[in-house]
Amino acid sequence: MNGRPLFSILKYITMAIHHISVSEMLKGGLELVGFEVKRQRRTRATKNIERFRTAYGIGPGACCAIFRDLQATKIPAAKIPMPNTIYFLVAMNWLATYKKENEIAGFFRVDEKTARVHIRIFVEAIAALKYEKIIWDDGGDEVFLLSVDGVHFNINEVRTEPDARWCSHKHKSAGLVYELAISIYKSNIVWIRGPFKAAKHDKTIFMKEGLYDKMPAGKVAIADRAYRGKKGRDKLAIRNPRDSDCVKEFKKRVRARHENLNARLKSFAILDNRFRHGYKKHKSVLEAVCVCVQYDIEDGHPLFDV
Repeated sequence: MNGRPLFSILKYITMAIHHISVSEMLKGGLELVGFEVKRQRRTRATKNIERFRTAYGIGPGACCAIFRDLQATKIPAAKIPMPNTIYFLVAMNWLATYKKENEIAGFFRVDEKTARVHIRIFVEAIAALKYEKIIWDDGGDEVFLLSVDGVHFNINEVRTEPDARWCSHKHKSAGLVYELAISIYKSNIVWIRGPFKAAKHDKTIFMKEGLYDKMPAGKVAIADRAYRGKKGRDKLAIRNPRDSDCVKEFKKRVRARHENLNARLKSFAILDNRFRHGYKKHKSVLEAVCVCVQYDIEDGHPLFDV
């Protein structure tokens, strides 16, 4: 990092880890990706935040909260041995932009191996925060509990395990599918299950991988037409021509809201592009991005109300 003007700011932040402010995170984060302080001062605040979100996927407030929680958490897997703001932001940038290793080395002026190690540490630590942020909610007295959907992601062909079941009908190539559920009346991701080979049907995952049994009796999940069929009908609500106009509109907004969450996840280039690091490493990446999005939701960017 020698020779970069950003070093002074981020060195200060790293030394004062427990006192990082949102403004310091914004300033240091922008300087790390090439926006020097003088240039930041000439730019309106909304533009600086927009640039930060482009570089790191979420806002500076959410980044600040994640970094502090990584130090305060009691989850062993989320503990980072030597908290370092620079490599935390490098890892966040990797998730948001999915730069190749050589690009990271050149752009941030770091050694490839060193960057690789720190990125892995931070991604796995952020993913471990799911135990604190992705929390099940029984929904109180509400009948409509959550929305559920299967989300597909591209991966490289798995040459060591050839199987037609890797093929995603959505992408026409090898892929993984995860089952995600979000609370209808709160902006919370409440369930992540996967990965599964992409050909596995959404309804099969719902019935056999725990969510159906997890939902209390009398509670209903809103889903799309992929979940139609007799099995699980007591806990699933899909499009129904006999619904009233009000209920039809409600279900439509819930499904649109879930698609908005999926779009937020795929605003991270690492999930929008073909994953090139082996399917076994994909889970920690998906969980880390879900945690980041949940922090961002809580930092003033909630999903719209239904």
